[in-house]
Amino acid sequence: MDLLQPCVNCGITIRERIRRHVLSSLPPDMTVLLSEWLTFELSSHSHVCGACYDNLSRCLATNSRERQLGHINICYGCGKSVTRARRHEIVEKSPLASLVSLWHHHVRAANFLCHGCYMKANREVSRRNITDSNRFDALEDHQTHQNIQIPIPPPLPPQLPPPLAPHLHLGPGQDVSSIALPNYRRCANTSRRCIFDGCQQSAGHLVPTLIKSALLFHNKLYVPRCARICENHLHSNEWELLLENSSLTNTFTALEIENLLDSKNVENVIDFENIDLMPNHVCHYWTGRTTQEFIELHNSIPIQSVVPKNSKSALAMLLIKYRTGDSDARISSFFRIAKSTLQYKMNLVRNCLTDHFVPLHLGVSHISHQEIVARNTTIPEKIFGNPHSDASDGP
Repeated sequence: MDLLQPCVNCGITIRERIRRHVLSSLPPDMTVLLSEWLTFELSSHSHVCGACYDNLSRCLATNSRERQLGHINICYGCGKSVTRARRHEIVEKSPLASLVSLWHHHVRAANFLCHGCYMKANREVSRRNITDSNRFDALEDHQTHQNIQIPIPPPLPPQLPPPLAPHLHLGPGQDVSSIALPNYRRCANTSRRCIFDGCQQSAGHLVPTLIKSALLFHNKLYVPRCARICENHLHSNEWELLLENSSLTNTFTALEIENLLDSKNVENVIDFENIDLMPNHVCHYWTGRTTQEFIELHNSIPIQSVVPKNSKSALAMLLIKYRTGDSDARISSFFRIAKSTLQYKMNLVRNCLTDHFVPLHLGVSHISHQEIVARNTTIPEKIFGNPHSDASDGP
């Protein structure tokens, strides 16, 4: 079974002649980079092909974060190479593209189908169209038959609808299968475009689970499972703009409510002590800094002498407080500690930053007189100065 597993990056079916690497054997920095490329949860038993492994090593060596595919001409259905075979391109926003997107749980890296998978998908699309057409014709025939042979019954007395549960109100024209939750909102449940309004770029990534949990925890905003996001919005860390979307709604189906409740029960604890394994967009969402910037800030101050245990988590508490402005009660519940403990640790970190970080980076006390003079004369020299002119050329 292991030989028939697909590569989680490029999607090629890994057979005996193709080199493969188990994700559990990859270095931590390579696993972090791969998780940034894919954004969905990776199993330790999954594999990457040898070409994708070489691309990962090359990106780490050149400090590049752009996704690289080991194999390009791959059938999205069966994972076979279609370089020398008959192939068909998947047209976006077509019934065929909607069907093949359900074949795998991950976003497709390939944009082709082999002839066999293409014929299989076309047969399924045709079968669904015929089934829908027959169902509609049968419904019309049944209604016509009922209107002809069955006499009109006498009017029944009006019946009052059963009472709804409190805080669950049906809007005008709203289907009974959907429920309006006044205190929660959700994004559009579509995988064809980015969840941000007006974005025309290709939405090729799932929204990370940690980001979904954070939006639900802080903003009561639910992101459906099928929602997609483009590359730019994934790494821009402008999630507050998502709250201004005009397409947000407060109507939920039964399946979405079940998923929302399951998300609330998931343990949402982030390990800041192992922050070097955390993706950059997740660290920036919480603290306003990338993983490398957080580590540099932690190492630049003697915080371990002030908070000997879990010093990185203590620094993250204060940065999260500054970035989100949440109450101490909510942040303490997020870190699973008492409110008084949170306030005590934040005071220690704040004093440490004031004593050691602020004098070195803020104000003018850390700048010499010559540097101040050089900076003050930079703009006048650019405007009035000309090193190639003579003194007689001046005004």
